[in-house]
Amino acid sequence: MHLFDALFNNTTNGLLLTDHEGVIERVNSTFMRRTGFAAEDLIGKTASFFKSQMHDESFYEALWDVLQEHGEWRGQVWNRDKNGKLYASWLKIVPVTDVSMLPNMHGQATLENSEQTILHYLGVYSDIDLHGEESAETRHQALNYDSLTGLPNLLLFKEKLCAAQALMKRYDTRFALLYVSLDRFSPINSLLGYPVGDELLRQVAERLQNRVRQVDMLARVGGDEFLMVLADIKTLADVTYVARNVLRWLQMPFSIQSHTLTVTVHLGITLYPEDNDDVDTLIQQAKEAMLRARKTDSGEICFYTIGQ
Repeated sequence: MHLFDALFNNTTNGLLLTDHEGVIERVNSTFMRRTGFAAEDLIGKTASFFKSQMHDESFYEALWDVLQEHGEWRGQVWNRDKNGKLYASWLKIVPVTDVSMLPNMHGQATLENSEQTILHYLGVYSDIDLHGEESAETRHQALNYDSLTGLPNLLLFKEKLCAAQALMKRYDTRFALLYVSLDRFSPINSLLGYPVGDELLRQVAERLQNRVRQVDMLARVGGDEFLMVLADIKTLADVTYVARNVLRWLQMPFSIQSHTLTVTVHLGITLYPEDNDDVDTLIQQAKEAMLRARKTDSGEICFYTIGQ
């Protein structure tokens, strides 16, 4: 244990040790310096304490699946330090079945016997330099765009919509906000694997991008959810026509690897300025309308109505 303590506390990588359920038991001095947290701030909490909201639940589900299947996970993650500042790290997670599994001076670890009962998980964090021009672009992409589809994320979508809304208000024009949800998407990941599910999401995004006008907006805001803005609408009939086309485009078969897949789509719609003029409220209204549409067995469209 003396060797373990020496290596744990003197490696240049940040180290975080949890129990088998992900509850933090120990962190090293490098991790504390990088995050600004003291050990007493962290011990007893789960690793979700550091979540930055830059990754959705499907990211963590995929991480866990890879960890269980392959015995380790590695990749880039975004977390927040004690002051709330966002930072990027390269993270490697390995299960620990024995105290003889020790981090070496390069932050690597070796599993003695993969068949033993997992007692702990060890997270090895390495900083990613974000000062260069290329790294600044990486940071910009991660902050504003969905890494899977390349579409704007919710943060950027709301920023753009607020700016566009000011112009629409000035020129007395209207827009429709569409909340698009794919139903029964999770079984595709479970039965066919995440690579197939990821490719399906990319193809959904591509179909939507190919159909929106330059003045419209599009974003991925959840694992299987997208937002669309139809700008400068004239009549409800125009909105309904586009919405039904969206259903038709997305419910056509997708060809992925050797599979032919179809999905059910539900769509909720709210209108500016009739329903509200606050962006967050409009998004919530569109989601409520989508959830009402989900109560049907087949793909359906629902407009938001007060008191629905």
